[in-house]
Formats: sequence, structure tokens, C-alpha cells
Amino acid sequence: MFSPSIARKAAEESAVLLKNNGVLPLSKSIGKLALIGPYVDEKAIHGEWSAFVKAEECVSIKEGISNLL
Repeated sequence: MFSPSIARKAAEESAVLLKNNGVLPLSKSIGKLALIGPYVDEKAIHGEWSAFVKAEECVSIKEGISNLL
């Protein structure tokens, strides 16, 4: 069963930015960027909250960042 309050709590407790020394937002002059995790190349990471998402319109995290840089 989907619980918005549990999902929000998990998101709040899992995202960490230790210190931003001018790195964010990313610029095109960035040398290297490590993308780590099982979903970096995955396009189908949408869930119940995205019932109207069309798979052909999705991009992976890697593709999205590459498109911006």
C-alpha cells in the first residue's frame, strides 16, 4: 500500500548534500561526474504517482544529465 507520508519521510532522510562549494547547479565545464546506483540507466522508475507517464517519453538519470551538460 502506498503511503505519501512514508514516501516523503524516506525522501527527506535519503537525500544528502554535505556541502555545496559552488558545484551546484552543474555547469558544462564540469570535468567528471560519478553517477552511482542501480537506476542510473533505468527509464522505468516511475511508480503509482505517475500513472499517466508514457514510457517512450521517459529518460534515464544518465540521459537527463547528459542532455543538460
